[in-house]
Amino acid sequence: MHRVVAGVVLAFIAGGLLTIQAPFFSSIRNQKVVFALKVKLTPEEQERFKTAPTSNLEAYDYYLRGWQLAWRLTKETNIQARQMFEKALALDPQYAGVYTGLGFTYFVEWSLQWSADPQNLARAEEMFQRAIVLDESLPLAHSSLGFVKLNQKRCCGSCHSSRWRGGSTRPPGKIQQS
Repeated sequence: MHRVVAGVVLAFIAGGLLTIQAPFFSSIRNQKVVFALKVKLTPEEQERFKTAPTSNLEAYDYYLRGWQLAWRLTKETNIQARQMFEKALALDPQYAGVYTGLGFTYFVEWSLQWSADPQNLARAEEMFQRAIVLDESLPLAHSSLGFVKLNQKRCCGSCHSSRWRGGSTRPPGKIQQS
């Protein structure tokens, strides 16, 4: 028999808990489920719970919702994702992953030209840099900042224009050297 509790799949056999299956086993939500069920954890499993990205469960929930929306890559879900990340940030301003999410929404909006706002690339850079200052171990923040820097070099001037070298509104097929 399987049962889902707070997004966690619990498998039972002969009335006892057999396994816990969840994509983010160390998440705060799953931690609460484990404690509510009074599961005995090994010292290694207990150590994983100490490295949660935030102690604010509501901020974490908004963060997860934000990424769920952001990866859909539509204009509407990008706006909704940014709202989720902003709510998470309001609850925990030191939550580094949220800055990565916000940066992602600005970068996607800029790169897919959903907005005429020339500051979106600069906003993305600022968010990724904030994330790295708070937690330098975030690979997505580092790689995303690299994409921003690459696009700033490809873009004419200081990137306050949506125009690329050569006058095109579309990015070139390869990097042009100055």
